[in-house]
Amino acid sequence: MLDGAVAGGVFASPPTGHVLYAIAHLYKYNSGGVLVIIGNYTGDRLNFGKAIEKAKIAGIKVEGLIVGEDVASSHNKTGGRSMCGEVFFYKLCSAMAAQGFDLDAIRSMAVEANTHMATLGVCLSACSLPGQPPLFEIAEDEMELGAGVHGEAGISKMKMGTAAEVVQMILDKIIDHLKLVAGDKVVAMIDNLGGTSIMEMNILCGETKAYLETHHITLCRTYAGHMKTSLEMHGFQICLLRLPADRRESWLRLLDHPTEAVGWAGSELSVADGEDNSVKREIIYEYPNSPPLTGSATDNERRGSIRVVALEFFSSDVGNPVHPVTSRHMLQSSGDGTSPCG
Repeated sequence: MLDGAVAGGVFASPPTGHVLYAIAHLYKYNSGGVLVIIGNYTGDRLNFGKAIEKAKIAGIKVEGLIVGEDVASSHNKTGGRSMCGEVFFYKLCSAMAAQGFDLDAIRSMAVEANTHMATLGVCLSACSLPGQPPLFEIAEDEMELGAGVHGEAGISKMKMGTAAEVVQMILDKIIDHLKLVAGDKVVAMIDNLGGTSIMEMNILCGETKAYLETHHITLCRTYAGHMKTSLEMHGFQICLLRLPADRRESWLRLLDHPTEAVGWAGSELSVADGEDNSVKREIIYEYPNSPPLTGSATDNERRGSIRVVALEFFSSDVGNPVHPVTSRHMLQSSGDGTSPCG
């Protein structure tokens, strides 16, 4: 996805010189130009902006893209802060670059997409810089609305609610911000801010899907995981990207474009029920009294062969009660004597 990333100190922007070095190095091997994706924060805008100016003076083809989709800070004169929605641009822009689009076309797409995106989240606990206390306090029965990814406190404190109640409150504000109506199609990102459990994330994904369905808003893709974190903060964000009718197919193709980036949470499981993605889905195997197996042909053939081998192996074990227990079998059991898969 990204060809380069420039890191500063924890929650601090990197120096201009470091950014300029990265731009120059990337341009050396990418004569088509460099797109610099910048979070909408004062330090980033200053340091990355200066680096871009110096690079242009040196004859480097480079453009900047400032991303800011936070609902909680959208009233600021400089616009909303950059939240997890920034990760969507890593995917969209990189997919266009991989397909040979030029720098101007990529930036133009991203600028348009930014107007169709909104993010809002809550946290139950603040994060802390290494060796320091939490950056702000939250009572045990409270949550912070609109906390930032750099440990910033939110816009208000609220009493803790159920997952359904919190998701409803967040999506109400996002829907109002984006002016979404019944019949609209969206992509959702549910971002783990650092310390939220997988079980909690799965519940939040289900509540998001259920809420959008009741409002007749079609959820075409769902991405969930540690997309943009705030150290160990216990919380989450929801980002919705509206898919305009004239952009839906092209943006979904970009999101579905293959990538080897391990941090990207997209897969066939991201695709909503009834939605087609860029890979043809077809039935390959059917077993008696089992639901049909669906997925891409290549994946299903591989999974099918593995299942057949596994079934043959274990059926032979069942048919031979005196089969010795080997170290291989021992490794396939967890500590409580149950299967690691169940």
